Amino acid sequence: VLTLWAQSKADAINVSIGIVQRLGVAARGYAFYLYKLVLPFNLAPIYQMPVSNAEIFNFGLVIALLALGGVLCVCLLTFKRGAGFSAAWMYYAVTLAPVSGIIQVGSQGAADRYMYLPSLSLFILAGVLAGWIIGSQRRRIKTVAVVFAVFVVSFLSVLTIWQEEIWQDSLTLWSHQILLYPGNVSKAYSNRAGEYFKLGDMKNALKDASAA
Repeated sequence: VLTLWAQSKADAINVSIGIVQRLGVAARGYAFYLYKLVLPFNLAPIYQMPVSNAEIFNFGLVIALLALGGVLCVCLLTFKRGAGFSAAWMYYAVTLAPVSGIIQVGSQGAADRYMYLPSLSLFILAGVLAGWIIGSQRRRIKTVAVVFAVFVVSFLSVLTIWQEEIWQDSLTLWSHQILLYPGNVSKAYSNRAGEYFKLGDMKNALKDASAA
C-alpha cells in the first residue's frame, strides 16, 4: 500500500495497458521468476515492461500458463496428503502479487530483487526434499544427491563470480544490459552515454545518446 501511495504521488503508476494485458504480464512474471530461480542466466538490471499485445500474448505466455497450470495440478493432487506444497506456492503467489504487473509500478517488467521474499517458500520446499533424501535408507540416493548438491553449489558459485564482474562499474553494467537487450531500454543507452562522457569519449557518448 505504501508503495502504491508513494509511486502514485510520483506519477509512476503505469495505466497505459488494460487489465487483460496486465493479467497476461502477471502470468508471464510468475513463470519468469521461477525460470530465473532455477536457471539464473542473463540476469539484467532492467527487464523492460511488455506493452503491445504482440509482446504479451505470444508463445511465451502459453508456456507460462502451462507451467502455472502444472503447479496448480500438483497442488490439487497433493492437498489431501498435506497442505505444505500448496501453502508454499500460495506464499509465493501472494508475496509476488504486488510486483507481478497486475498493478504496474514503474517501467520495468520484472526485477531480480523482487524474488528475494517470494523465493523463501520454494527454498523451504527444497529443504524438505533434502531432508527426505537424508532420511532415506538408500545409500545410492544419498550419493547421487550429494554429488548433485556439490555440482549445483559449485556451478552457482561460478555464476555469482561472473555476475559480480558485470557490476564492477557502470560502463560494464550498462554494456551488459545493451548486449542482452539491444534497442530495448533507452535508460541503458543514456546511462552509458553519461559514463562515456565522464571518460571523455565523446564519439561513443554521442552515439549512445542518439540511440537513447
